[in-house]
Amino acid sequence: MNLNLNSTKGYKNFETQLTDRSNTSTGFTPSNSNSKSVDRINTYLPNELFKLVLIAPNKEIAEEESSWLTGTTTQVRGNYMCNHIKSRMVVFHRWPGMPEKQISTVAVEALVMYVKNLDEWNLIKSEVDKFMSIPVKIIITDNNDLIQVCKTISAVIIRKPTENKSLRVQIELLDREEFKKIKEKFNEFDVDNSGQIESSEMTLVAESLGIDHDNLDFIESLYALDLNEDGVISLSEFITWWKVGRQNTSSLPKIYHLNQYIKFIMNNWFDFSNFMNETENLIKSNDMSKTNQSIYFRSPGDYQLKTFIDASIAFGGPKRKQEAENFLKRFTVNTNSQNLNWVSILFSLDKKNKISGDKAKVYLESFKDVCLKWAEDNGLDAFVNFIRNLLIFETSSTDSAVVMAIRLKADIEDLVKIALSSISQIVERMSTTTESSYIYLKAHSNEDIYDSINTKKTLSDFFKTCEFKIKSFGFRKRLRSLFSNISSEKVNVAGFMQFLFVPYSLDINMTGDMDVTDPNYKEFMNFDLSIIGIFLDFLKQNISKDLLKVSDDIDIAFNAFDLFMHIKFYSEKMFSS
Repeated sequence: MNLNLNSTKGYKNFETQLTDRSNTSTGFTPSNSNSKSVDRINTYLPNELFKLVLIAPNKEIAEEESSWLTGTTTQVRGNYMCNHIKSRMVVFHRWPGMPEKQISTVAVEALVMYVKNLDEWNLIKSEVDKFMSIPVKIIITDNNDLIQVCKTISAVIIRKPTENKSLRVQIELLDREEFKKIKEKFNEFDVDNSGQIESSEMTLVAESLGIDHDNLDFIESLYALDLNEDGVISLSEFITWWKVGRQNTSSLPKIYHLNQYIKFIMNNWFDFSNFMNETENLIKSNDMSKTNQSIYFRSPGDYQLKTFIDASIAFGGPKRKQEAENFLKRFTVNTNSQNLNWVSILFSLDKKNKISGDKAKVYLESFKDVCLKWAEDNGLDAFVNFIRNLLIFETSSTDSAVVMAIRLKADIEDLVKIALSSISQIVERMSTTTESSYIYLKAHSNEDIYDSINTKKTLSDFFKTCEFKIKSFGFRKRLRSLFSNISSEKVNVAGFMQFLFVPYSLDINMTGDMDVTDPNYKEFMNFDLSIIGIFLDFLKQNISKDLLKVSDDIDIAFNAFDLFMHIKFYSEKMFSS
């Protein structure tokens, strides 16, 4: 593949070789830098986050100064946040020896350093070196001996004002001055004065940074920030690139690859364009027809619980928040994170065979390393790099549960959301601002899914020995549109969901073997359950046996971009072994 930016194929053609933009139904238009709500050019971010890194000699000072600057003692996801003039301020506080959790991969406007003397400066210098790409640098001190240090790192020296608002205003003014410098640099690269940087002109950017313009990471990092996907770099995109992208050519391609993968899924598994048109017409017609659907199926015989599956999904609205909050309450009193983006795996702890929450936490933390090693051993380097660069693993525990939460780094969340924009648009159309679409499934069976590894088990086998309930609430035509636009060839589950949900009004009680006559649904009923068994086997082999012995069940939850999905299952043979 010719990646030379000077070639006749050029920058835009490189993207065409990876995926045809013309077939993509999604796009993101960066927020207008000159919008009425914000009178400065910051970044493309829709919410206009103003981000600072604050470094101090120790944790106590870092937290104290971050709290003073933001005017709040509350940390949100480990960072201090507040209203900042016409935008929101986020302060990432750092100190020497702090574990690395959120290294910036999106624009950070200012670096603030609190030091009293040269000894403290020498203490934080190695930490400061990590953030030298941040354009605006400020040293807060009363010591004139640090003036030379400021000149060395192109920083501004400021004495701590009596009011935090004064410092915020000074940072804002410095950011505006920095914008003027970046705009001058943009004009320098925009040789033909077209108001955008084309492929040939990007060569000048690469040369100015000492980077080979054929470097794949360099090119893909540009595409990660080419948010409106027009193949050229606008001024607002260049601002983001110059502030951070030029120093993160190893991380931003991971987001670019995610974007391409999501497009591939949407283009091949879902008629996104047709779904958008159908739901757009429903929204315009103000069709708010709702449906309550339920199916209750009970096969003959008695039940000895071997496998239990409990799944729910809520699209937007209050139901999504309620489901997320109910899940969080099982292991934490802090339910503020119900609105945040996370994936979690939770083990409930059996009180009869209790181990301490701290010990269970250690067991679960070791599981992360096992997963990464498994991925590395199987040649999934891209997967491992994505996790290490863009995700944060946090483990917490109580006496009744231990949970590992996997979160997107706060500072790349907006880029990932743009990559997932098509999914977020689907979620938006599944509910209104006041109500949610909601699906709930509950089943237990004499069949143990764990056995499906060695003995072929199908969904039909499962239903022949199970009790099964499913309920749905939502906007009937929107639900119908969602399932009818999923390719049943690619996702057989969709065919079964259509079978359950397309009827506008449904309330069915069944007894006996579930028999489906349609050939497409029969194919689904023959779906091999071994994939689930393999997952259970992986857990059994790699999570501490002590943790399995005291676990009542396992929950996996996904809460992101106004969608909550939860699956809980219990396999007697697995957890008793």
